[in-house]
Amino acid sequence: MPDNEVETVEEEEDETKEDIEANTPPVETKPKPIDYSKYRRQFLHVPIEKIKRTFAATTQNAASVVCGPKANQTLKSPNPALNIRRRKEAVATDSLFADVPSVDTPGYTGAQIFVGRTSLLTDCYGFCSVSEFPNTLLDNIRERGAMDTLISDHANYEMSARVKDILWSLMIGHWKSEPYYRNQNFAEHRWGHIKANLEWLMAFLDVNPDCWLLALNYACSVGRPVHHPMEAWSLQSFRLLLKALWPSHSPGHVPSAPA
Repeated sequence: MPDNEVETVEEEEDETKEDIEANTPPVETKPKPIDYSKYRRQFLHVPIEKIKRTFAATTQNAASVVCGPKANQTLKSPNPALNIRRRKEAVATDSLFADVPSVDTPGYTGAQIFVGRTSLLTDCYGFCSVSEFPNTLLDNIRERGAMDTLISDHANYEMSARVKDILWSLMIGHWKSEPYYRNQNFAEHRWGHIKANLEWLMAFLDVNPDCWLLALNYACSVGRPVHHPMEAWSLQSFRLLLKALWPSHSPGHVPSAPA
């Protein structure tokens, strides 16, 4: 048989298969009835009707979610920088050291403060050693969100390999002041205001020196939204002030900030 005839027969067979697949109706599937009685053991042996309502109220489409290695099959990006909320401001940080360990702590002799460059929100975290700076950085990111840029001194523990890994993975910039020019760090300027309030508070209440971290937390919490000619009020700052001064205040009603 000539070669051209063989090719014609194969083409006809392929077309026949395609026609058959196109004309074949989809396979109908029927849901299998669920035996709710076998789930009573996992639901504290409640009545079967309650188990039925529980199944009806929960999602039944988990098995139909498409998830795979391709980008269009993922529900969330594998990049950690895209899975954390952003703070949308630069944050300055500085380390503080005390003469005595703080009370009600594992022996904290220092604290790390983080100051928002725009909002002026100030957070402090105690530490026993400066090597714990990566942990305090992660605590601040977890509570406030990832900052755009981290502003710090030229200290070695603030430029360690672990700190760089955290900043790289979350796409955070790092601005460092020049060596021996700590005045370039914005946190140093803010610490001057916080230190004055801290010393006044401890002298006014006549507390022991080992209460310095508790007083520092209070000074940072109340001092966040206190009005200053060069400071702008923010809704988040005002909510923090209400929470610090009136813990029982309803969070749904926020009065207007003072002018």
